[in-house]
Amino acid sequence: MKGTRSMKNFVSVPRAFLGALAAFSLLGGPAAHADIDVVVDINQLKCIDENDSFTKDEPYVIVVPFFVDGSTVKVGKLGSNEFAASPSSTVTVMKASKTHDNIKSGDDWCKEGSSWYSIPASTGEFKHTMKPISPEVTGPFAKKVAVAGVIVAVVEEDGSTIQAANASRDAIVSTLRDQLTLAMFQQKFDIGVIRQKISTQVKNAAISATVQNLTLPGIVDPDDLMGADADTWTYEQLEAAGANGIPISMRFKNKDDGEYEIKGKVRVIQNQLPSSVSVQIKRISAVGNFSESPDFYATIEIANNKKQFPRIDDKAMIEPGWSHSVNVGQDEKVSILLSVRDYDSTSGNDVVDINPNKSINGLPSPADLVLLFDRATGEIFHIDPLSGSANAKKKIGMKGQTITLKGTAANESAEIRFVIQ
Repeated sequence: MKGTRSMKNFVSVPRAFLGALAAFSLLGGPAAHADIDVVVDINQLKCIDENDSFTKDEPYVIVVPFFVDGSTVKVGKLGSNEFAASPSSTVTVMKASKTHDNIKSGDDWCKEGSSWYSIPASTGEFKHTMKPISPEVTGPFAKKVAVAGVIVAVVEEDGSTIQAANASRDAIVSTLRDQLTLAMFQQKFDIGVIRQKISTQVKNAAISATVQNLTLPGIVDPDDLMGADADTWTYEQLEAAGANGIPISMRFKNKDDGEYEIKGKVRVIQNQLPSSVSVQIKRISAVGNFSESPDFYATIEIANNKKQFPRIDDKAMIEPGWSHSVNVGQDEKVSILLSVRDYDSTSGNDVVDINPNKSINGLPSPADLVLLFDRATGEIFHIDPLSGSANAKKKIGMKGQTITLKGTAANESAEIRFVIQ
């Protein structure tokens, strides 16, 4: 716009502020965690001491991963800092379909003191997308309930039927689900008690199935439960370990001196983020009073990499399609600044208000838009430090959505539509 005009009382964002954006992520409470793809992989077994006196062993394993996490646990608020699981909450318990011969087929294959045997993925590998308990939840509930784990039982195959072996597996699943559900609502998680109850239930279920099927070999020489063990991890531990994972190692020994060892790992599959972030301004339209048709131009700044676009003269609404892309590597949180100006050849270019927040306590809010893009979650936040801590960080949309915001000033304000990807 040409001509003389007094400068409006708008605040531009200090350049140093952008360099410290990470600190402002704390003002709106803890940052939201992303979903993580967790793989529980029990993949090796070793026969340390054979259970059978006259022949070699032929063990099988029962692997039952479990998750008490935000994918199925819903919370309700009891007080200012108290939360409890809602009645609709459940736990996730997984199992493999095969029991007998789920490591190797045939008799007498596990040699005492031998090297490690591989456990097939169909038997010991499980994947689950784990979600954190709601990020608003703090205190003991969130810390004690957001867990993943695995129960492993090693059984020496003797005379029991497949039905009896499957009954043992199903007893583990049923008992574990019941005990985890109880722990979730009581906020008390004692894996030792759960392990003990599972051992008892496994034996009882196998005996019951054998008797019901009237199999003499199973009654005379039932499969021997070498033992059941467990390991657990919190969401934070898994997130911190990432793709490197956490080792799993368990030993099993029964009264007849048979002894086995299993190994494995729990790890997080880390999906690569796109290398770049792009921002497109789709539309700018005048909202407040402009004495003449504005000459809009804009700047997009991504991670301190700035690009200014040429002005478009004498139009109250433009659809420029201005776009800027920056390589940010694997950074999960990226700062973005959007600013709009009105060209004035005589009195200096005017700052155009595109910040939706109003002035607080006599302090004008910044006219520019300061944004934070959490690439792990896809969330986009508006940062407004002068509006008070309660409004300093506000979610305004998600990756790929068209977001519309507009300034609140009576003069020199505009509506802006943009997309962040």
